[in-house]
Amino acid sequence: MTRPRRLPSAALAALALAAAPGLAVELTLSPDEPADLSGTTFLAPQTVLDRDGAHSLRFDGPAAGLPESVSIAGLVQLEDGAFLFTVDAPFDDGGTTYLPRDVIRRSGGTYSLELDGADLGLSAAAHIDALALLADGRLAVSFDAPETAGGTTWLPADVAAVDGGALSPLFDAAGAGLGPAANVVGLDRDDSGAFYLAFDAPTDAGGQTFQPDQVARWDGVAWSLWYTGGLTAGTGLSALSLPGSPGDVSGLRVAKALGGTLDLSWDPSCSTEAADYAIYEGALGGDFASHAPATCSTGGATADSLVPAAGSRYFLTVALNGTFEGSHGRASSGAERAQGMGPCRTEQRVRACP
Repeated sequence: MTRPRRLPSAALAALALAAAPGLAVELTLSPDEPADLSGTTFLAPQTVLDRDGAHSLRFDGPAAGLPESVSIAGLVQLEDGAFLFTVDAPFDDGGTTYLPRDVIRRSGGTYSLELDGADLGLSAAAHIDALALLADGRLAVSFDAPETAGGTTWLPADVAAVDGGALSPLFDAAGAGLGPAANVVGLDRDDSGAFYLAFDAPTDAGGQTFQPDQVARWDGVAWSLWYTGGLTAGTGLSALSLPGSPGDVSGLRVAKALGGTLDLSWDPSCSTEAADYAIYEGALGGDFASHAPATCSTGGATADSLVPAAGSRYFLTVALNGTFEGSHGRASSGAERAQGMGPCRTEQRVRACP
């Protein structure tokens, strides 16, 4: 038996598998009122993981000291398992009062202040009702009512980036065709710059009407429907977060097995947001840019057996979740390797390992 070799994320081998279907969608959400999903009732101060239509409790706010009368308003799920959030009403924890204008971190079973809204010049009545973390590490926020800060008035569907102690324009609702009554209550942005938005009431944009339980995608040119949550009529999304980066895969090992197959195994992703793994195959030589999916799912396993095709080939293992692919590895120059042809996930989210 050939001893396994520990390889980087590209190795000499060939793959001859058809691409297998992976997850269709993944989203963490909070409902704006109690909602029945997958046979379970979820509350407004809870977060719910929707993975391809299967719902499970991710954070139980009441069990962690959040009053049932408080709703989670903004949400960012992080790669280390922590998350950032805002609330629609003040709550106290350990002698600290968190206000709707603040951004709160939940990590290791404790709350802490991530961003004091007063430092941005927000009024005492301000409410951050949508929240995102951008690729460059800045926070993005939207408000539930017109809010004036730094000499600018932000409407409820505008999105501002937090630049130090100031706000700067990020998404102009009017420029995207939204009316003055529109209110963004759920927010995220992928690495391509597209926005994912939920609204508190039926909202017209781009010739479509988006319902409160849906997520609309704005790519800077056109609107499209990205997600329908399956909530009961009258219930909407109070918060949403696309999954974080699935992370990096390292420690790829390859060993010859019987019948000309190769046994592959690798270390788990560095990110808690990885749900599955894909394997890509390409022709060895050149700039390692010919890879295409061999399989888009290993069922979450960190091992697979493959039959190599003739010729010198390379393969990559890539972490993914229902929405994003993670890193495809790095070239010798240190630059991030491009996604393969016909990728398993159209969008990629690459972040440093936590």
